[in-house]
Amino acid sequence: MAVTMAPTDRPGLDAEGLKLLAVAQALLKKTVYALPEPDFDPLDAAPERLVAYGLPPRPPPGTEAFDAWTRLFTPPPDGKLTFLPAGVPELTPDWLIDGYLLDRPGTPRATGRAESSRNWSGVYIATNGQGRFKQTFGAWTVPQVSPPTPGIDGDYRCSTWTGLDGHRRHSLSMPQLGTTQKVKVVSGTAQPHTEEAWWQWWLRGFRFPPFPFPGFQVAAGQTVQCSLTILSPGLVLFVIRNAATGAVGRIKSESPGIGDLVRWGVRGVAAEWITERPTDIFSAVVYPLPNYGTVTYRGCTAIVEQPTPAGPAPVARDLSGARKIRMVAERARPARSAVISVAHKISDTMATTDYKP
Repeated sequence: MAVTMAPTDRPGLDAEGLKLLAVAQALLKKTVYALPEPDFDPLDAAPERLVAYGLPPRPPPGTEAFDAWTRLFTPPPDGKLTFLPAGVPELTPDWLIDGYLLDRPGTPRATGRAESSRNWSGVYIATNGQGRFKQTFGAWTVPQVSPPTPGIDGDYRCSTWTGLDGHRRHSLSMPQLGTTQKVKVVSGTAQPHTEEAWWQWWLRGFRFPPFPFPGFQVAAGQTVQCSLTILSPGLVLFVIRNAATGAVGRIKSESPGIGDLVRWGVRGVAAEWITERPTDIFSAVVYPLPNYGTVTYRGCTAIVEQPTPAGPAPVARDLSGARKIRMVAERARPARSAVISVAHKISDTMATTDYKP
C-alpha cells in the first residue's frame, strides 16, 4: 500500500530521515498476525488467542478499562468486526506528532492544574511513582475541520490521539495513535478536508514519522476507539477501530531505539488524551491550527501495574487527578500569547478540547 503525504514541492528526507524510515519499516516487517476466523469473537476468546491475533489483553472485570475494552470489540449493530491484515505501508511523510512543547522555552510548565503548550491541548494523568502504565483506552468522534479564517491561504492540521509519556523534558520515548485532520486553502479557496488514522513511536531528537494503518479508512463524523498496550519497554501493541464500519487495525512495533531500551524504551509514567498541532517534519515548525470545534474524549482510562508483595497487580485509573493543558500561539498584532485551544474535564472518564478563535 502506497501512502503519499508530502507535497511535491518539498524536498525528500535527508540521510538521517531516510535511515529512520528504513529502521521503522524493517521493524514493521517482523509483525505478522494470522487473521481471525470469520466467527471469531474477542469478547469470549481465551487470553492466548487474543495474543495470537494481535489484540490487547482483557483488563480486570468491573473496571472502566474493561468496559472500554468491551466496547472496542462489540460488533456494530448492523454488521460485524473486520480485522484488517497488519501490513507495511510505504510513505513519504511531511509531518509528525511531537513531544510536549513549552509555551516559551524557559517558562514554567504549569500554574495550578493548568499548563500551557505550543502544540498540545488536552488532559493527562501520571503514576507519580506508583507503578507504570501498561494500557490506555480512549474514543472520540473525528472532527470536521475548517480554516480558522476564510480566504487565508495555508495548510491547517490538527491531530487527536491517546498515548503514553512524552510530556516531561526527561521523557525520551512516546508511543501513541489517533487521527489527523487537514484542510488547505489555496488561492483563497478551501480544499476538501481529509482525515487519516495513524500510529507513531516518537523518540526525542529524532524524526520517526507516523504510519497509517493499512486499509483503515476514517472520515469526519465517525467515531474511533483506540487502545495502546505495553508488552515490554521496547514492544507496544497499537489497536484502532472505526465504530461505524467495524474495521479493526492493529500493529505491534518494537521501539526504533531497540538497541538501548534503558534510554529509548517506554517508561509508562504518564497517559494522555491530546489534540495537537502536528510538526512539519522538515522545518520542525508546528502547523497552524484549523477550527476543529470540540473534540470529546470518552472512555479515558488506563491500567497501571503497581508493585505488591505478591508481584505486579493491575489497577484501573481514570481522570481523577488529571491535569489540563491549553494550547497557545504567538500573535504579532498586538504581540501577545493567545490561547487557541482549551481542555475541560467533564467527568472521571470524559474530557473535551475546544477550539478558541
